[in-house]
Amino acid sequence: KPLPLVVWSHGLTGTGDEHSLMACSLARKGMVVALVQHCDGSSSRVELGDPEEPSSAPRSVLYYQHPDYANYDVHHRQRSCEQRADELEDTMKRVLGGDAGVLP
Repeated sequence: KPLPLVVWSHGLTGTGDEHSLMACSLARKGMVVALVQHCDGSSSRVELGDPEEPSSAPRSVLYYQHPDYANYDVHHRQRSCEQRADELEDTMKRVLGGDAGVLP
């Protein structure tokens, strides 16, 4: 029997960490839960790098930076939303075994 899949997107300046208790609760109820850490600058902190690299590989860290409203790019949020949608779709494909590959 297929298990329900929950793909969780954190809010602005969030991370998957603060949702881990809810994710564990859902997993205990028989759901597959994927907490996505977005790499578009909307997370308070995210490690960047290739997930296929060993965990000992050095990673860069991206911290949330408040927008400079004096020089604000009005298209920034649209691009950010598009990137986040792509990351969510990629996560679903990986978990479900689609074109992006299957997670180990």
